[in-house]
Amino acid sequence: MQISASACHGLLAMNAAPAAYDLHREVDALVARLRGLLTHTDERLALTARITPLDARGPGESREVRLADFNERGVAFEHLCPLAQRRAMISLEGPGLGRVTAEVDLSWCRYREGGRYTSGGRFVQVWEGR
Repeated sequence: MQISASACHGLLAMNAAPAAYDLHREVDALVARLRGLLTHTDERLALTARITPLDARGPGESREVRLADFNERGVAFEHLCPLAQRRAMISLEGPGLGRVTAEVDLSWCRYREGGRYTSGGRFVQVWEGR
C-alpha cells in the first residue's frame, strides 16, 4: 500500500497538532509566570539566564545572557559574542519560577553598539524542573 504525499502531509499535521497545542500552552504558562515576577515599575526586563548552544556534536559551552524580551512566540536576549548555532537551550531559575529550560530555534542576530549582540527566536520546547 502506498500513501500519497498529500495524505502523508495530512497525517504529519494531525500528529503535530497536539504537540503544537501543548507547546503553546506551556509557553503561555511560562510567559505568564515570567511577567508575574516583574513589577509594574520595571522599565526594562532584567532577568538573566544561561544559554547553551546546540549543534550536531551536542551542547556547547554555557554562558550568561540577559533577557531583552519575551512573549508567546519567542524570546530575545543580549550577549557578548555572536552565536554560530541555530538552536540553543535557555535556562532560567529563580524564586517563584523554579527552574525552566526552553529550546529555542534562533532565527536572528543583531550587532549593538558597545560590542554586544541581541539574538532571538521561537520556542521549540519547554521543560520545567530540569
